[in-house]
Amino acid sequence: MTFEEMELAMKEVKDNLLVQSHLLDRVDRSIEVSRRDFDERINALLGIAENHEGRLQTMQAALQSLIANIDRFIQGAGPDGHGRKGEE
Repeated sequence: MTFEEMELAMKEVKDNLLVQSHLLDRVDRSIEVSRRDFDERINALLGIAENHEGRLQTMQAALQSLIANIDRFIQGAGPDGHGRKGEE
């Protein structure tokens, strides 16, 4: 291998390394953007889940109150759990 051939081969290696470094930089930026997007979506989903959890607890409390009122109604008691007015 002559010196000129070695110089040409080294230039090709240098060019390849430069291209690879640009590609790796693009991949790194793409991964970082994807990670940020993923984090944003996860945080949004966590917020939605917390909101639904609070709503579910409110709905369960309202349902329990409704069931207690229906039970008192069936048993003939007033809304405060005592007999109806005029009945004693």
